[in-house]
Amino acid sequence: MYLHVRLISVAETVAVINLAGELDATTVHALLAVLEQLTASPVTHVIVAARELSFCDMSGVEQLAATHQTLLAKGGRLVIAEPGPGLCRLLEVMAEHVRPAIQAFPALTEALADAGVDLDAAVLPLLRVRRHLPRYRRIPHVAVAPGRAGTRHLRPGKPPAQEQPSQPPPPADTRRSLINRSHELRRQARQQVNTMQWRLFLAGRSRTTLSDTLDRCRDTLAMMRAKVRESPTRTGPGGPPPAGDGQAR
Repeated sequence: MYLHVRLISVAETVAVINLAGELDATTVHALLAVLEQLTASPVTHVIVAARELSFCDMSGVEQLAATHQTLLAKGGRLVIAEPGPGLCRLLEVMAEHVRPAIQAFPALTEALADAGVDLDAAVLPLLRVRRHLPRYRRIPHVAVAPGRAGTRHLRPGKPPAQEQPSQPPPPADTRRSLINRSHELRRQARQQVNTMQWRLFLAGRSRTTLSDTLDRCRDTLAMMRAKVRESPTRTGPGGPPPAGDGQAR
């Protein structure tokens, strides 16, 4: 939001305030600074040119009404020239609480004539001159010199590169579908990560079970080998005679 305030002194006791932009609670301080200077000066008649004022809320109208009451005490008043429909409605609402009400004129020339200003050829062109609002300027091309990190210099004689025409933004439905698709892909990625983590957990538990089973198998095999080594290789005393001795006998 912006508010351009232009003060024009057309007579010793008459001043014109040209407003352009939006007048609300965030920009009213710019208008208030000008109004305070006018109320402290010999000016008694203030004309607010609101032709280029695109928006105005009640906070701006309240400041104009307060200045209007101050000028009435000095024998003058505040009027508005060429107000928009929204501003006219606010003035009607304010008129129910503030008397005398702020008068609105459909043309700036009528407001000046009512204030007793002689509309000669030198005054009208001054009032109609419009000051362009500030714009962002393009920064010249900046390059880093080779071999000198962190040092910047401008390339002399080389005009800045022309900007490529910006692509129009996609429609709202397309942007919404892209956002939904992005959320769905993100959800699928989280689900796949959770699945992989669960599979890794199961694989680790299976590996631990296999390792324990292998250790038990090794212990069992060692015990079996020890029993085989401790068993007698031939029959002891009192045992049955060998099969070959009985046949010989």
